[in-house]
Amino acid sequence: MYATITHAFKQISVESAVMVAQPFDDYLDLVDAARVLNIHPQSLRRLIKQKKVPAVLFAGKYLIERDKLQMFKSNYDPRPGRKAFRRLL
Repeated sequence: MYATITHAFKQISVESAVMVAQPFDDYLDLVDAARVLNIHPQSLRRLIKQKKVPAVLFAGKYLIERDKLQMFKSNYDPRPGRKAFRRLL
């Protein structure tokens, strides 16, 4: 009987752990986000300070939401220097 109760408790614990999302699952830290963008972490820190990438400072670490990082990545050109500007005329 003890084994049955223990097994049932373990199964409930596993199911409840799967159902509860971790609070930081939707966030990446600075280093992981820099890897996604293929840039140096210091470059990403500079973009955050320039307010080009939205981030939250939590416990001394920058956290960036995954969906906002993907939106930024879709428009970001990591090449240095001025970008080519096309004239309409």
